[in-house]
Amino acid sequence: MKHLNLNRLAKPAHSFLVKITSLSLLALGAMGVSAHAQLLTDTFSYPDGALVGASGSPWVNNTGTAGSLLVSGGAVFINDNATEDAQAPLSSTVVSGSISGTFDIRVDPTDIPSSAGGFFAHFRTSSNGFVGRVFSLAPQAGDPAGNFRLGLATGTSGVNVSFSESFTSGTTYSLTLTYDFDTEASSLFVAGFGTITTTDTLSVANINSFGLRQTTTTGDIFIDNLVVIPEPSAILSLIGGIGMIALMRPRRRMARS
Repeated sequence: MKHLNLNRLAKPAHSFLVKITSLSLLALGAMGVSAHAQLLTDTFSYPDGALVGASGSPWVNNTGTAGSLLVSGGAVFINDNATEDAQAPLSSTVVSGSISGTFDIRVDPTDIPSSAGGFFAHFRTSSNGFVGRVFSLAPQAGDPAGNFRLGLATGTSGVNVSFSESFTSGTTYSLTLTYDFDTEASSLFVAGFGTITTTDTLSVANINSFGLRQTTTTGDIFIDNLVVIPEPSAILSLIGGIGMIALMRPRRRMARS
């Protein structure tokens, strides 16, 4: 009767599992870096003054009075008494999956949004289309004095959806704007407040820049720490498949023995 050496069988299986798992982790690390590659990052560490034309600034004028979109104290100052709109190109054009832009905002308590408010940040397409407009909105009845609201639209010029809670002016909030090429909708996440998703949709061929806008109804807003990245859902699915192979292969070896 032939006796199986279980230790002899276990070692190749264990060795194979370790090797494949290691390769999976290496692939995840390598692909993760690629998937999370920053398409645009800006801490706005320029001298006080015009954002467009500042040394090292990627921002270019789109419309309005050139030089009126300012940097102040290491942040962009969205001034509701100015008119310049500017955009910064992404290092790569995104055509599928989804794309997210994270940035900090702080609304000046002395100048909160008025009337219907207005949009101040968005993605842009190569044909100069606006995608995922982020709105600062006037407070609603019952909101604490000095508060404001935030809203969003994917393709329409007016607000499609807004947060049910108000936000405190003078407080810094982290926002993440996302556009999904599959659903053709955008969403806005605010840390501590959750996510809103639009019901209006817009089909676009690409997104190649991020835009900032000034208009008379947004209030005064400071924006900082902008990072734009593609979302890595396809990469994560691939790594999951590698992991399944790593689990299944050793069992097949043992079965043949």
